[in-house]
Amino acid sequence: CPWDLTPGSPSRSAWLDWRQVLVLGLDGAGKSSVLHYICSQTAREHIAPTRSFNSAQLYVEGLEMDLLEVGGSQNLRAYWPHYLSQAHVLVFVVDSVDRSRLLTARQELHTLLAAEPRLPLVVLANKQVGDHTGRMGSCQPAALLLALVPS
Repeated sequence: CPWDLTPGSPSRSAWLDWRQVLVLGLDGAGKSSVLHYICSQTAREHIAPTRSFNSAQLYVEGLEMDLLEVGGSQNLRAYWPHYLSQAHVLVFVVDSVDRSRLLTARQELHTLLAAEPRLPLVVLANKQVGDHTGRMGSCQPAALLLALVPS
């Protein structure tokens, strides 16, 4: 695993709890960049598109989290529902500045939620742009969430 934070960590049986976090989103939303940052606490300028999946293990206070990112290209989206049954939580990453793909992201998210309506969901609005004061630019997170999540 390229992003295993703690090589030589105890085996799964030694941990109190385990969770699988499924990370999905359209291609170019920044899923791999988010995973890389979570695991290494460093940003990378460019990460190649995911052609299949990436995985990482994160250990936090007796909890082992397996982070599984499945690529977001059109052909890989057909496989997304197959991963839902093993997931404890879904993190759906959205490119918050690419308004042209918001409808597609919404449709894909609704399909996932219809397949597993009780799966906990986190929507991560990535690539937010701020002005020099640190305030949000044209993207308003509340409006983005309302546009994505079913009513």
